[in-house]
Parts: sequence; C-alpha cells; structure tokens
Amino acid sequence: MQTLPVEITREIFLQCLDEDRWAIGLRPLEAPLLLTHVCHEWRRVALDYPLLWAWMRLQVWSRSEATKAQLQLLQDILARVLPAGPTLNLQLLQQNNRESDELQQTDRFNVTSFLVSMGWTLTRLTLVGVSSQELVALPPDQFPSLERLVLEHRGFEGRTERAIISAFEACPHLRRVALKAEPHTAFADPDGLLEVALPWHQITHFISDSIISSPQFFTEVLAKAFALRYLHLNVDHPTDGERRALAELGNTIVLDQLEFLSLVFEKLFDEDEGEIGGIFYPTFWDKFEFPNLKGLRLRTSYLEMFPDAGPAFLGKLSQFQKVDYLSVGFDDDDGFEVLGELSVALPNVTTLDLQFEPGYYQFFQELSRIREEDPPRAFPNLREIAVEDGRWEGLGEYLDGATELRRMVVYANREGQFQDDEELVQQAREYGGDKFEVERRLVGKERHQKPSDCWWVHRDPWLQNWVEVAELWGIKT
Repeated sequence: MQTLPVEITREIFLQCLDEDRWAIGLRPLEAPLLLTHVCHEWRRVALDYPLLWAWMRLQVWSRSEATKAQLQLLQDILARVLPAGPTLNLQLLQQNNRESDELQQTDRFNVTSFLVSMGWTLTRLTLVGVSSQELVALPPDQFPSLERLVLEHRGFEGRTERAIISAFEACPHLRRVALKAEPHTAFADPDGLLEVALPWHQITHFISDSIISSPQFFTEVLAKAFALRYLHLNVDHPTDGERRALAELGNTIVLDQLEFLSLVFEKLFDEDEGEIGGIFYPTFWDKFEFPNLKGLRLRTSYLEMFPDAGPAFLGKLSQFQKVDYLSVGFDDDDGFEVLGELSVALPNVTTLDLQFEPGYYQFFQELSRIREEDPPRAFPNLREIAVEDGRWEGLGEYLDGATELRRMVVYANREGQFQDDEELVQQAREYGGDKFEVERRLVGKERHQKPSDCWWVHRDPWLQNWVEVAELWGIKT
C-alpha cells in the first residue's frame, strides 16, 4: 500500500470505518486509531486526513485516568488534522455514580474545560449525562460553527435561583436542537429555574420532551421562532395564567415555515378519578397559525377528546388542509371513534401512521367500519399505512374497499415475530394479493424503553437524517 497514491490510501481508510458513524470512537483495535499503529506512513496519512476523525463517540467517567488520556489524545489529534476549519461531530456520554458525584471538583473530569477547548471544531454536538451545573458554567461564544445540538442533562440539585445555559445562545449556525431531561428533571421546569437560551430566530428544528408548563415559552420563545420547520412538544392542560399571558400577546403569530407539528398530551390528575388522559385543546393554538403544515402527530394515553375540547380542536384541524401525513399514538384499545372524526377534519391525509398497545389487532376492521358510515369516513385519499408487525386481522376486508391504498410500512422489533422478509410478504399478500407494496422496517429498542415513549422518532420522515436524536431516545434503526 505504500506505493499507492495518498488519495487511494485515504479512501481505503474511510472504508475501514464503521458504517454507523456514531459508533466510531478511540478504541485501539478499531479504525481510525488502529490505522495509526501499523506503520509510520499509515500514521502520517491518517493523521493528515480530517475526514477520518470527523465523527467521534466518547464514553467518559468522572474520575478515570483512561478518560483523561483518551480526551487528551483526541485534542492532540484534532490539533493536527483540523487546522483548516471545523468538521467534528462529537457525542459525549458521561457516566456518573454516587462516588463520583461526591468528588472534589479538582478530582473530577471537567466537561466545561474540555468543551471549551474543542468548541471551535464542532459542527454537531451530543451531550448525555452532563450535569446542569457544568452546562450553566459553559461560557458563551465557544461554538462558532455548531449546527446541531442534542442535549440530555442531569439534575441541578439544590438550586434556588434562576439558572441559564447560555453557551448556545449566540451560535450563528445552530439550526437543530433536541432537549431531553433525565427522569425527574426538566429543562422547562415549572418554577422556571433552569432555561436553555437559544437563537430562536434561526432554529429550524426543535424537540423537547419536558412538559411545557410556562406560558412564557409561547409568548417569549415560540413567538420569535419564525424559521421553525419542525416542532415537538409535551403540552400540559391549559391554565388561567397561560390564557391571560396569551391574551396579552396581541396579534396572531403566523409560523409560515412550520411543516411538522408533534404534540404529546399530558395526563390530567383528578382527586376523584385519578389520572385522566385524552386530547385537549392547546391554548397556544388561539394565537398561532401554521398555514403550511404538512405533517401532524398526536400522542395521548387515550384516543378520546375531553368533552369541551372536541369542537375547537377539530375546527383548528380543519384549517390544516395541506396536512397529508398524520401520526397517532395511544395506549387504550377503544378510541377509533376519534379516528373517524380526525379523518373528516383532515380529508387530504395520504399517509396514516398508527401506534397502539400490542395485542389489539382490529385496526383494519375498525377502518372498514367507519368507512361504511354515512357519510363515509376513514381517510378517502389514504395511500399508505404504517403499523406494528402482526396487525393483520381484517386486512382483506379493508382492502376489498380500499382501492386507493398502495403501500404498507410494517415496523418490527429485531426480536419480533417476523424474522423472514419473505414470510412477512406472504402473510400480507394472503389477504391483499398484489394490491399494495409491503416494506418492513426493523427497529431495535432498548429493554427499558417503552415503545410508546419513543416510537415517533424512528418513524418520522422529517428526522431520518438526524441520527443522534434517535439514539438519544433509546432506539437504533
């Protein structure tokens, strides 16, 4: 190989990398680090080729000499290979335990110092398990080339005053942000004591799994986000304070760039009845319009509407006449009446993606039933259906009258019942003949992860090129 042109050697080295770029790390027996240990010439070529080091996933411990050595090695490598400009896509997963939490600051791995030293190289950054204290300590203006940020933070114990993570507020190229809190912590906490400041006027994709309970998010943040194309929120039940704040907002805010809206409806706790789930009317809809919305996702515990929400909710949906992708997730098995109402409000839907509790197989039977109502419903322009594997009961009956359907996408866990693609196709076509195309997509979920918590990530056509988001929500596709 020493006689090959450098360009050919570089291409061979690239082929040695893991196909999953987010699996690349600094392991001695794997590329790219392994390539630097073969001979002097290979080391020179590898260290002079920035693309070999553009993706890096590092798992670090708060107190570890190996961690310190690993990060120093990365700094040394990047100081050599990245003088021409930033290209690093970094995932930093910090592991913590009770012992490390009690260490003196001088004994701990300092995330803040490391990120400051690397900030100029970063175009994508994923931080998992980093404490809020360390994130708040990050100084501003350290990430001039950052384009995508995925952040899962740890709790901020004992805080009594408002704290702001301001390191990313002035990033001139930042466009996509996903925020995920560890259990029992939140970015948009009810007391407003922790905030992530962002350049909202330029953000195009925003995901948050924390409950949005502060009206200031809508009046001071969302009202400025005119570049948004994708928005995922957990919405809480309306409060009088939220209604008053939105009433003072003045004119309606038009987010004409927004193409996809994803809403998770939180449960309501009643002293007599306990937890009550269902669809309610989000108050912020009164002050916001989305004239170019193309995709909508609704996630609720029970696919039913609160009595006082139905007319207003369906009336708002009827304004979304450009929506052709509808995704609905729910836990109960008795909510298809609402599905019929959704089909009337959104008649132009061509793709329907449904996720519900395993064991309920009458989906196609219910679609057939509501199609036969007077007037007929069940999405008259439907071309594609996405469901979990095994939901075939009643498919033949539905297909007999669904001449418009052309495609089925079937999502299956890697340990699911269909292990052979041919077997899956045969079972599907046993009912439908050759009327439609069948695509099977394998999805691996972490054992601790409930499908309903994360299904939307890997099934979302707007997120397929944002791989680190799927990983953070515990899924590998």
